[in-house]
Amino acid sequence: MVFHSCYKDLGNYDYREINEVMIGEAGFVDTTYNYVSFVDTLRITPEVENSIIQDPDNYEFRWILNGKDEIGYEKDLIWPVNRPQGGYTLFFRIKDKSTGVVVTRSVGVNLITNFSNGWLVWGENENGEAQLDMLAFVNNDTLLMKDILNGSELPVLRKPTFLFLPISIGDNAIQLGSEDGTYKLDKNSLTPLEDAHLKYSFWDLSSVGNCVLQNANQMMFFRVETIDGNLYFDNDRFGGYQKIGNPSNHYKGDYELFKMGNKVGFDFSSPSSSVIVVYDDDNKCFLYQGSTSPMGGGVNGYCAPIPNIIVNDDFWTPGKDFVTAINSRNVMISNYTILKNPGSSSPSDYYLYPYKINVSFSGLEFTHRNPQQLTNAEDIDKAEFFACSSRKTVIFYTVGSRLYGYDYSTAQGKLLLDFEGKDRIMEDGQPVTEVITAMWNEQYIMGMSPFGDEFYIGLYNPAKPASSAGRLVGYRVIDNPNDIVIEEIPDNSWKGLCKIASMAYKS
Repeated sequence: MVFHSCYKDLGNYDYREINEVMIGEAGFVDTTYNYVSFVDTLRITPEVENSIIQDPDNYEFRWILNGKDEIGYEKDLIWPVNRPQGGYTLFFRIKDKSTGVVVTRSVGVNLITNFSNGWLVWGENENGEAQLDMLAFVNNDTLLMKDILNGSELPVLRKPTFLFLPISIGDNAIQLGSEDGTYKLDKNSLTPLEDAHLKYSFWDLSSVGNCVLQNANQMMFFRVETIDGNLYFDNDRFGGYQKIGNPSNHYKGDYELFKMGNKVGFDFSSPSSSVIVVYDDDNKCFLYQGSTSPMGGGVNGYCAPIPNIIVNDDFWTPGKDFVTAINSRNVMISNYTILKNPGSSSPSDYYLYPYKINVSFSGLEFTHRNPQQLTNAEDIDKAEFFACSSRKTVIFYTVGSRLYGYDYSTAQGKLLLDFEGKDRIMEDGQPVTEVITAMWNEQYIMGMSPFGDEFYIGLYNPAKPASSAGRLVGYRVIDNPNDIVIEEIPDNSWKGLCKIASMAYKS
């Protein structure tokens, strides 16, 4: 209902002029900004006019991407671009605090990325949140791209576990593992895929747990992953049509899953190989899974005992606890597995088991060398991260700030680097203590590797915020028959990264 009334204009009013805010067209109209994300900085200086109130404190400024992602709170925008590749709408919003009136302008922003070649680093920031950084190699420049997932649709993740970068012709999605689940990214744009959670890669979603990715490797046509403590080994998932099936850490005809070592052994020297070696940590024995055909073929969905074809001994049934497995491209030793006595308390309780998987036209063959007690491997009982030489019988392991080497052929170990002592770096004239947080030993099939006999370590400075306290350094193994010698690879040390948990080289 509307009521009308008559009144007499007495003319006795106080008129107050309302403050008007106007944003000029310059920088907005007929404009689109095209920038390289994680490289360029977007700068906009808008023309703003105020009819009455000139006090800057009277105004609230906001720069907002796609209506919800706030990137600036000053009148002039200076924004180091750090969002995924794509098209965006950028809004400039001014609120007059005295009247509550809001005025806006918008402009298009197109971002591209340089994600072709370089190191992907998966780690965490000072809040314990997972962070993805990249060292991108573009022409002769190295670009540090920070916090690539910032602004993406992924939830906040904590406790990063493993970064898997497939090298295949099938499902090429990058997998980022964390204690909060594993998510898949497009390999080219590094943006989350649709249904990015790894659980959507399983046939049976009801059988999936937290989807914590602990380890993964890619052979030519086969993929092996350890997820939630279980083994998944199958043909590569071509085009995304095939999915992850049932776990295979069980015996034929028995579907009770055994506790397995979280890393497996396999042969990098044969592209057609589809055989892996698994350690059953319940029954304390080595098993294998895969095809005995030299042309690969399919793989059985279960594990089986390794036959003692060459020597009838107890190598494959050692009765010890699993520690780790290290893969090598060494043509004589494809894998090292480290085991320990139950209740171990010293290096003398640890043992090194070297073996070789041979897949040839004469069939499948497992050969091994004698196990070796690691009495001379100082602090091996405290080791956290492992790698090995691809040409020498040497393994590497880390304890806190120290890197050790151990040569199987001589049964001798050696302290190689100490980032709390002799190998500390200097910053602002002061020595810096760094802790080793990750180790990378390249995992490419023989003939596909762009690396020589090299490995990389991730370092962390606890005195700095974790989001930028990480350092990645590469080392080369020197061919010295009488000693374990390594050297830092020139121009292969980069700082400013997050606290590194896992890394991989993207090419």
